[in-house]
Amino acid sequence: MTRKMLLLGATGRTGEAVLDQALDRGWQVTALVRRPEALIPRSGLAVITGTPLDSVAVAQALEGCDAVISTLNNNRTSDSFFAKPVSPPNFMTDSMANVIAAMRTPGVRRLAVLSAAGVGDSFAEVPWLFRMIIRHTNLAHTYRDHDALDALVRASGLDWTLARAVMLGTRPGTAPVTLSYGGQPQPHGQISRESVATFLLDSLDDPALVGKAPTISQK
Repeated sequence: MTRKMLLLGATGRTGEAVLDQALDRGWQVTALVRRPEALIPRSGLAVITGTPLDSVAVAQALEGCDAVISTLNNNRTSDSFFAKPVSPPNFMTDSMANVIAAMRTPGVRRLAVLSAAGVGDSFAEVPWLFRMIIRHTNLAHTYRDHDALDALVRASGLDWTLARAVMLGTRPGTAPVTLSYGGQPQPHGQISRESVATFLLDSLDDPALVGKAPTISQK
């Protein structure tokens, strides 16, 4: 039986990896994007033009779906910690509020969300230097949104998984993904976007990951 998912963030670097792998696995994917021209038309892919900040567009995109994956991020002008924020302050949180409300109406329960190491109760687990970066650079803008998103998802009552990724590497990775809870085992320094995508997709079918927020990394 073919399953269908709503993918948010499909035009981002990690979202593209999720999209490629999901289609390869036989999922039907609905992507809600502001720039549909950024996606190559493919079999199994339905594209809806819109923003997750629009509750009507989210509800439309969710029709017929069995699960939701979000790789949304609160973006800056570059990957520099000091780069200027370009997304609204609560972009991820407000978008997820629309998603959660829409999921409750048709009874869609499975939700997997890309988060980050250092979010919520994992803040104390990251190295002290990175804690300083989170608090004293423009990355704080992103992490405030991540923290609020984390709390919202946990309170949603849905079957959620929060994937707290360490630094996203620039080269493809094939090493097994390490899942860490409470800093144990100690996370590695990075993870590839392809491996994040694999974890998010695998998590949809893993009951052991429901209600879990592992830090994910790889050697």
